Amino acid sequence: MNRDGWSVLRKLLAGFTLIGGSVISISLVDFKMTSPGTVNAAPESEVSQLRAEMRSLREELSRSRTNTSRPADESRPVPGESAQKENSSVIEREYALKEAQRILAQEEAAKRAALAAEEERLSRQRLELEAQRAEIAAREAAQRRAEQDARHREVSTALGFYASALDTFWRGNYSETVTLLSQAITHHPQDARFFYFRGLAYSRLGNRESAESDFRVGGTTEGRYSPEVSAALERIQKAHGWHERDWLETFRPRNR
Repeated sequence: MNRDGWSVLRKLLAGFTLIGGSVISISLVDFKMTSPGTVNAAPESEVSQLRAEMRSLREELSRSRTNTSRPADESRPVPGESAQKENSSVIEREYALKEAQRILAQEEAAKRAALAAEEERLSRQRLELEAQRAEIAAREAAQRRAEQDARHREVSTALGFYASALDTFWRGNYSETVTLLSQAITHHPQDARFFYFRGLAYSRLGNRESAESDFRVGGTTEGRYSPEVSAALERIQKAHGWHERDWLETFRPRNR
């Protein structure tokens, strides 16, 4: 083969393609070219060069396959990548749980603080109410004491008039007796003795109508309040006739 033939063969080698993932191989040792002249075997040096070029081509093709398949390899999960993703997911869940717990703890703390504030407010209100009740009770007690004191003063004043009226009654000054007992009744109208003795004074003055009216009021009053009425009337039955005491007794309550 002449130089032009070898040049053509190199061009063919340069245009090798892949068929089914393999390189078309050509046996250069058996390669012969028939021409109008003689058929010569390929020189050994050129055969070695071609073989070296074919090896170079095979290496380039292999590298090309590797480069072509690399994206598919990169798309496969890297060993441990799934575990890393799962670990990351667990960490995120733990963080979310801790955050929720933190928010819940803050809300509970806020509720406890609000509850404590409400309890303190209610406690203050209770103290204020207790203070108001104590103040009202104190005022009422003071008012009761004042009323009692006033009643005691009225009773004391009335008893003073009654004592003076008895003195005038036994001395026979019945008009002054009526006046003094009227003042006693004004200060303390719950004592039946005042009405009985004023009625007796009216009776001795000849005013039986006023005497009967006082006896009736005295009988009603004695049913509720009767301080030593019988003891006060004992002298009446001794000093005067029974007819006067009998008339008075008809107005006194039966169950005294």
